[in-house]
Amino acid sequence: MENKTQNNPDHFDEITFNELKSFFKSLSNSVGLCFYRMVRFIIKNAIYLILLIAIGFGLGYFLDRTSTGAVGEKTFDLTNSDKTKMYEVVVVPNYGSIDFIIDWINHYEDKEPLTEGIKEIRIQGVENIYDLMDENRMNVHTLSVLNSKVQRYQELLYNSATNKKYRYQKISFEVLESFDFNTFFKSFQKQVSEEPYYKSRKNIELDRLIFRKEELFKSLNQINSILDKGETVQSDDLANLVTEKDNLLKVLSEVELKILEGEEVLFEVYRFETKESEIEKEKSEKKRVSKLGKEIKLPVLFVFLFVIGNLGVRTYKKYRAINKQ
Repeated sequence: MENKTQNNPDHFDEITFNELKSFFKSLSNSVGLCFYRMVRFIIKNAIYLILLIAIGFGLGYFLDRTSTGAVGEKTFDLTNSDKTKMYEVVVVPNYGSIDFIIDWINHYEDKEPLTEGIKEIRIQGVENIYDLMDENRMNVHTLSVLNSKVQRYQELLYNSATNKKYRYQKISFEVLESFDFNTFFKSFQKQVSEEPYYKSRKNIELDRLIFRKEELFKSLNQINSILDKGETVQSDDLANLVTEKDNLLKVLSEVELKILEGEEVLFEVYRFETKESEIEKEKSEKKRVSKLGKEIKLPVLFVFLFVIGNLGVRTYKKYRAINKQ
């Protein structure tokens, strides 16, 4: 009879539920007791805690002022000798000059006095997958082969071999505030343009583009002549003429753009300049965050040490009393 009672599933479930109920009740009492003791501890030691927080905050503020004072004086020095500016210039390196420009950037420190005042130069292609195709089927095939050799699509776009194939390149300059960037960049453009190879290639390419432009105008004039005469033309032929004219206009605009950008070996598209006020604002924000961090860390540290020390003293007294017994 006793065994049957023990093996009864209903009785087993009832015991389990009671045990769980007792466990959660005990846990609730423990949490409540812990909360009560914590509140009592805070009330009992409120004066000490407030004093420690005030001391930690004041000490953190003082340490921040003394540790960053030298940096602040250097940053806001009226001579501006160490202030820097950022320039981002988007260019078109024509006639295969990209290799020359990359090599020049890698060795710009050896180009003084022209580069004196430049802290850093970086170049990065403006990503455009269609620049890699360049209306050439062989380029498309090569691109497909390269894509099969990399694990991710981004690796192909930012690969050093493909990066320089982008039509537009962004050159970033970090320079001293006193640096005359306009004079420098004009000299840099002139230096690239005066390289004998690029100078000769520029003349050849521009002559070809100008001749191509003249041929396009002749073709357009012939189509316009047919359309203006009002001669009877089949509807299909008329549609073909209009389509051909539209295609010629698109090609003509592309040729004119290439002529415009081809006037210089290193053609500047646009540039951005980071204002000094924005740089100082960013530095001030970083200092403010750093200062706030210390002013919070020290009070928290002092309170934590106080709690640990208090618990340590209580534990010592408890076991000392047990030992005496």
